[in-house]
Amino acid sequence: MAVAVIAASCAKEGTHSVDESNKVALEPMCIEASDESQTKTVLVEKSVNWTDGDKIAVYSNINYNKGYIFPATDIKGNSATFNGEVPVGTESFFAVYPPERVVSVNKDGVTVNIPAEQTPAEGTFAEEHNITVAQGTKTPGVPSVGTITFNNVCSYVKFTVPAYVSDVYKVTIISGNVIAGDFSTASSSIVSNGTNSISMKGSFGAGNTFIFVIAPGTVSNFSIDIETDSGKWTRTVSKVFTATAGRPVNLGTVDFKQVALKAEAKHVYQDGTGNFFYQDGPDRTLVGTDLSVNLGLDGFLKYASYLKFEVKKKDGTTVRKYESKSVANSTVSFNWQDYADKWPYLPYDDGKEYTIEGSYTRSDGSTQTISGTFTVPKPTFKVNAPLATTNYDTYKNTYKDPTLKDAAARAAAANAQDGSTIYGVAGNGVSISDNILKTNYENYKSLIRGYSFTIDGDPVTIDINGNATNQTWDKHDVVAKFTFDGVEMPSAPLTCYVTGLPYNKNKDNTTNFQSDWTMSGGKSEWAKKFLYYGNGSVNFKGFYIPSNIKATVYYKIIVYVSTRFNPITTTFTSAGTLLVNETIEGTATEKKYESSGDVIFSSSNNSMQAKAKCNNPPTWGSSHDQLHYVSVIYR
Repeated sequence: MAVAVIAASCAKEGTHSVDESNKVALEPMCIEASDESQTKTVLVEKSVNWTDGDKIAVYSNINYNKGYIFPATDIKGNSATFNGEVPVGTESFFAVYPPERVVSVNKDGVTVNIPAEQTPAEGTFAEEHNITVAQGTKTPGVPSVGTITFNNVCSYVKFTVPAYVSDVYKVTIISGNVIAGDFSTASSSIVSNGTNSISMKGSFGAGNTFIFVIAPGTVSNFSIDIETDSGKWTRTVSKVFTATAGRPVNLGTVDFKQVALKAEAKHVYQDGTGNFFYQDGPDRTLVGTDLSVNLGLDGFLKYASYLKFEVKKKDGTTVRKYESKSVANSTVSFNWQDYADKWPYLPYDDGKEYTIEGSYTRSDGSTQTISGTFTVPKPTFKVNAPLATTNYDTYKNTYKDPTLKDAAARAAAANAQDGSTIYGVAGNGVSISDNILKTNYENYKSLIRGYSFTIDGDPVTIDINGNATNQTWDKHDVVAKFTFDGVEMPSAPLTCYVTGLPYNKNKDNTTNFQSDWTMSGGKSEWAKKFLYYGNGSVNFKGFYIPSNIKATVYYKIIVYVSTRFNPITTTFTSAGTLLVNETIEGTATEKKYESSGDVIFSSSNNSMQAKAKCNNPPTWGSSHDQLHYVSVIYR
């Protein structure tokens, strides 16, 4: 807005005086402000009127650092005459209302302060907050000036608090942009001491209207905080609006229906002594989910009654309900135990949102809706190590079968089992309550995927009898995995020993190494208790013997040489110890080599390897070896 200021009611000439503060000679100047537009501080319908005691400050081009005060005289509504003095020789000037808001002046413009704490005035703004600036020229020696224009620096935000709210003591407006501080007319922006909030304090009646003076510009993320004797509410204005100097932005009556409903779900864990926790830990079982719902009614509880709402899953299933004639607290808590017979646990459900929908009755009789969304965190739980056995467990009687106290009975039972099978692979429990997994199974069955198993990190298929067959002779780690509500948790590994060896005291019983023998240059097969192979070498991959037992290894190697000068090199390594390493020179008669050794195995050194190589000339001669037996007897 602007106001035209014209020379009027001014003396034709005046007497010079001296500004004693800086010994500058002064001469009189007068101006008259008159316009029907909103240009001043007190709103009367659509006009802004000057009032008794108004003053303006005039800054001369002779010295912009000092303002000369011009009081208002001859006030007639929106017109008034201002008389004062300026330095002799003044040719241009700035005039500012009110003087108290001036921060600095230079040849380019005026910097004024838009306050962050403003004084309330019913239906209008405080006089001292509406800032106007004019720029004009003057003929030295002539008191009256030419026509000049006052421009409003600020814009205004206007709104009314609902009539049912009668105990407001503080109102704050907040913006995502700077709306108060030191504003420069040269750059049309806040240049220092900027803030994005402005407050008013006082004792305000029901349905009070507020007008805040703000810096012009784009306003976004705008909100209004209302503080009452019983609490605080916030209303967010979602739209972006432009605040124009001299023009109000009227938001109308601000209806504080609800701030922002917030809900937080926390899974509950119970320890062995009956204590409850919101974190998983040792000896803790997942038993349910607590839910806390903040309805955003803080500060307005006394205006609300007859509250009811429902909590629903994404598929529309209702999992919690609440209804109360009075609203004593803005936060409603749902204890999992109150829903133990149906929905004690709120599923994570792949992170899908839950909805809260309901209403309450406001003190003015209107029904106000409430709504919101939230998500539930992923559950955590523990999986016990699985159940599984091998014939080694039978031999050692790991599970303390009273019928297997005798060593011979244990060996017989072990030998009756398949040495390459892990038996009875099964889950052994998870730290999720039966109330979830069993009692309320119908509600949660889609979440329960059950057990899967790995052996040495690789997925394994368990047959119909619960066995993992065809396992290599080695130490194996069996892990159970349980999947619930989209979360797969592994157990600690269970170590299973698959040795592949018979448990027999008779050293002459041949061990069936099956396909674990490989050879080059000939055929390998078992026949008549010994392994025959022709020219070349045989390598055995090794077999596994648990490190926590002692064993004696018996072996017999027979070398037949049928040609002269045909050396045979035979080696046998057990547990990293070279037991046989002998070169047998070829002779015309048969020669047998036989030996045995006693070996103590360790966890890092527990395999065997047998090699026999015929160093046969390329043109003549032949030989063959027989590995008569290799047998392990446990002690």
